[in-house]
Amino acid sequence: MSSSKTTKDMSASTAEKPDQASSQHSAVSFSEHSQTIVTFIVGVESVKKNFVVHKHLAAAHSPFFKAAFESPMIEGTTQTMRLEDIEVETFGVLVHWMYTKEIKDGLGTFINDKGAPDFDFVTLAKVWKLAERALMPLLQDAIMAELFKKRDTGTIESLVKFTKFFTASEGISRLKGFAILHILWERKDDQLRFLIPRLPRHILNLVKVITNEVVQRDLE
Repeated sequence: MSSSKTTKDMSASTAEKPDQASSQHSAVSFSEHSQTIVTFIVGVESVKKNFVVHKHLAAAHSPFFKAAFESPMIEGTTQTMRLEDIEVETFGVLVHWMYTKEIKDGLGTFINDKGAPDFDFVTLAKVWKLAERALMPLLQDAIMAELFKKRDTGTIESLVKFTKFFTASEGISRLKGFAILHILWERKDDQLRFLIPRLPRHILNLVKVITNEVVQRDLE
């Protein structure tokens, strides 16, 4: 992988305006559609929860859901989808957004074990990945906007946890690009000295590629 391609891909993936999505999507009407509902059974068996959602709303937001509930497969015949590998909280954020076009207030914020305010990037990252799976780019845009808004509220420890959310086999997504750019350009030197040794190797390698490219560009 060339360094120029890496930087170009990352810049492109994080360059979209966060508010672009909201201006492109019109409201889903509840007066012009039937009130048919579908059921999502979410979470592992011990903590599973049912989410009952208007079918036309789910279909309007997600081609994935639309195809599933209109297919001859079990989702289409039962109007039920089982999502055992998704956390209840994560899916709840998706449902809340479909009905309100809002990200839940306070999502990801918490008080850490040192008694200080903190931000869990992974909470939002899970929603972004679910939206990717459900083919919901507008929700992905909304999550990116929230991440940018809250990017300075998380501790170094939370950022390290965020980088460990990604696998080595993943390509460069907007989400991964955000994590790496956040590491490179929004941390002080003393923070970087703490952060760099704790990064997963595949993230560290990308950081080195981008850093080397920036240095090379400055020398030209």
